[in-house]
Amino acid sequence: MKKIAILTSRFPVLSETFVGNEMRALQRYGHPVQPVAMQHSKAPGQLIDYVLVDNTLYLSDLKRIVPWSFIRKILINLPKALPFVVTQSGLSRKSLLWNGVRLAYLLKQDQIQHIHAHFAHATAAHAIVAAKLLNISVSFVGHGSDIYVNPIDLPKKLKYSTFAVAVCKEMHDDFAKHISIDKIKQIHCGIDPYLFTPIKDKKNGNNGKLLYVGRLSESKGVDQIVQALALMDEQDRPVIDLVGDGTLMDGLKVLVTKLGLVHKVNFLGAKDAEWLRQHAPHYVGLVAPFQPAKNGAKDTGPLVVKEAMAMCLPVISTRFMGIKDIVTDKTGILIEVGDVNALAEAMLKITEMDEVQLKEMGLAGRNRVLQYFTLEKQVRQLSSCVEAA
Repeated sequence: MKKIAILTSRFPVLSETFVGNEMRALQRYGHPVQPVAMQHSKAPGQLIDYVLVDNTLYLSDLKRIVPWSFIRKILINLPKALPFVVTQSGLSRKSLLWNGVRLAYLLKQDQIQHIHAHFAHATAAHAIVAAKLLNISVSFVGHGSDIYVNPIDLPKKLKYSTFAVAVCKEMHDDFAKHISIDKIKQIHCGIDPYLFTPIKDKKNGNNGKLLYVGRLSESKGVDQIVQALALMDEQDRPVIDLVGDGTLMDGLKVLVTKLGLVHKVNFLGAKDAEWLRQHAPHYVGLVAPFQPAKNGAKDTGPLVVKEAMAMCLPVISTRFMGIKDIVTDKTGILIEVGDVNALAEAMLKITEMDEVQLKEMGLAGRNRVLQYFTLEKQVRQLSSCVEAA
């Protein structure tokens, strides 16, 4: 099986659990995998990802000059790389070409046969150039802001990659506006359902506590959760724990105080995946009212929704991007984007369900994850694309 370089901007990153998950799953599937990052991460990552760090190649660590003998060898492939370098506009042509050469040199030493880049920004651009210089296949996967906030040279990256991965149907359709569907592979980011498991013989039934997990940012709709609580009668309001950090933290705390909800909203800060696996199953459900941010940012196929479903938690979310692919009326409640009244009704409905109803909805969610959204399914699809490239 082909040896694959997984290229990221920085590694590890706490919120990008899908990167390490994919690497480990590809390794289990039989692919030799080489983690590669443009730079070291300055922020903490998932603990499990640090096992991969020791084997990660960082382009920023390459201090020595690329040997002229290597440059001579790849000159024959320069005409394959130049059309992209010259026509793209997101990066300095000189910088892109030189860093592409450096990346190619780094990967050639490791006998890489395919480059797979996460995000469609600079990582995708450098992956394309390096792959063309090495005459190997290349792909990238879009995630969210790279496609919808600042899609620099997206049509050109789609054109010059061997294939591109869309993580939901709506992204697939957006890619198809620029390139033949033959080059677009719709592959959902999967999870390991045997790491995210429900509690056996859950005794507390419906404890009325809801969970939010994610950045405290506009695209997550977290402020609408607070507004929805304020619409409810005081005696009916559930408790909700907000897990995450972000730019809205201070404003949300002010809003919670202003609306008299300090005893109903708990700010727990950022937590890692281990915390989620241990604590999430004790909640009644996950609340995740995703929406587009003013700058265009969109969450496309959030792992936390699949993780919650794997742990048998009903999901309250919006009919938005990949959420429509994941959640059904049997596994949760979908509302229209921005409908705070409907969000309040959905939260009340979940917290008023009896144990039988919650169990039925939870099991339906886990079964749906097992059928469509596992890491095993993801890497099987990705492996097939890489081997055929």
